[in-house]
Amino acid sequence: MIELFFSFLIGIFAFSIWERYFGRFFGQRIREEGPETHKIKNGTPTASGIFFILIIALFLPFFDSRMFIIFLILLPFFIIGFIDDFLSIKKGKNEGLKPRQKMILIALFSFIAVFFLAFVLNSQIFTRLQISPTIQFYVPGILLWPFLIFVISGSTNAVNLTDGLDGLAALCSLSILFGYLFFSYLDGDVPLMLMLLSFIGVLLSFLWFNVNPARIFMGDVGSIGMGALLAILAIFTNRIVFFIISAMPFIVETLSVIIQVAYYKRTKQRIFKMSPLHHHFELSNVKETHISMRFFIISLLFTLLAVSIQICC
Repeated sequence: MIELFFSFLIGIFAFSIWERYFGRFFGQRIREEGPETHKIKNGTPTASGIFFILIIALFLPFFDSRMFIIFLILLPFFIIGFIDDFLSIKKGKNEGLKPRQKMILIALFSFIAVFFLAFVLNSQIFTRLQISPTIQFYVPGILLWPFLIFVISGSTNAVNLTDGLDGLAALCSLSILFGYLFFSYLDGDVPLMLMLLSFIGVLLSFLWFNVNPARIFMGDVGSIGMGALLAILAIFTNRIVFFIISAMPFIVETLSVIIQVAYYKRTKQRIFKMSPLHHHFELSNVKETHISMRFFIISLLFTLLAVSIQICC
């Protein structure tokens, strides 16, 4: 618990400094086609998610080589997000890397991550896919590679899309992280517990400033990095089924965008007032704080369901 408290305190200090002294250089550019109510958020300090990876580095249990390797394969995702934020600020509009550039970079580093998880960390998922302690499938690892690359890439995009309301992405991620923390305790994996506690601590300190009305945003550096972390932990711990169930709010948000685009291209009409789904609720006059808290409650329920399936089946 020491890691949690100290990472929380360091996070509070770091985010307050970021807001006060660096926010003027890293002001968020709100996209023109977004909800009108978001215009007042223009200029809110963003890219503070850079402290997620920096504070994890401070508390990383270097005595365990597995955690160091996970840190190394996570780092490029945070860098991609930071470059995206930097270019967006430099251009003065909500447009950083081009979508194709971002997609290629994320797919490339997802491939590298799967390579390290398979051949360096020897994750058990490449020899047996675990649904629960009693239900396991033996699948040739090479057949899982395209699926696992898709899971990492999809997770980064899903968290990135969900990060559109104050507290939303951080709260939904927090419940999943508590699930991983519970499993690491059951597995007796102390180094993983220490890393998770430090990340939960810094995420809580971020929420201190990000609850409505938000004083800082995590930016793409935070959302892309956090999406990668959640997926990489699923592969590393062989709990991909837990992750898919507990990440249901992220999946629904992503599906709402896919359905909206596909339906519009076919009919020139929209199913939702705006996508991702949280904007549809906003335009239906649901308060931003209510949307974030209800998504968090749903995320918590799906995490508990996923944990119970993993334990009881």
